[in-house]
Amino acid sequence: MKSFEQEIKAYLGKNQIPFEDRTGSLEELDFALNDHQVHFDVKEKKQHINLKNWQGVTIPEKHFFILDDLSARKILLKSPRSFLVVRDNVSGPSYYVFSIVDLLCMPKHRVHRAIEKSTKAYKGKWYVDLRHGKRCASLDDVLHYMSHYPGKFKQIFKEHIDCWGEYEGEEIQTAGTVRKRKHWVEDLRTKG
Repeated sequence: MKSFEQEIKAYLGKNQIPFEDRTGSLEELDFALNDHQVHFDVKEKKQHINLKNWQGVTIPEKHFFILDDLSARKILLKSPRSFLVVRDNVSGPSYYVFSIVDLLCMPKHRVHRAIEKSTKAYKGKWYVDLRHGKRCASLDDVLHYMSHYPGKFKQIFKEHIDCWGEYEGEEIQTAGTVRKRKHWVEDLRTKG
């Protein structure tokens, strides 16, 4: 099977979609589609993950993916038109697209993974449930989703005021006192 990076390059070339290949950079996201103003990083789930090695995992292995904290932060640099695309070679192949909004809003569990260097160090990791991303059957679906995502920006960033997204296993509680008109009037008065 081709690497996911090779598959993306072949797909974009075959479909004559102009792109910038940044896969050799440690600082940039893997690909930029300038015509769509989209940037994305690609990752692969290449094998089953032994959950015994990852304390506190509550995600079924079939849906479990591990993401570097640094990768998530790099995606943030190009927001809001930035994405993570994961190819699941174990259960698929299938593709999962995570917008920066998904990465921000979805429930997550973060851990430090010890690494051996001249001194003990740690690398940040996220436990990711693939079901929290947009599942796509093909790269056509992936590109369509990413290129049309900006059409949701008004709703995401201006209109929608409750918690964004519905994520597998998450139960959003109701908390705090009920805000009434008199509270908003008081807030405005104290600002001025």
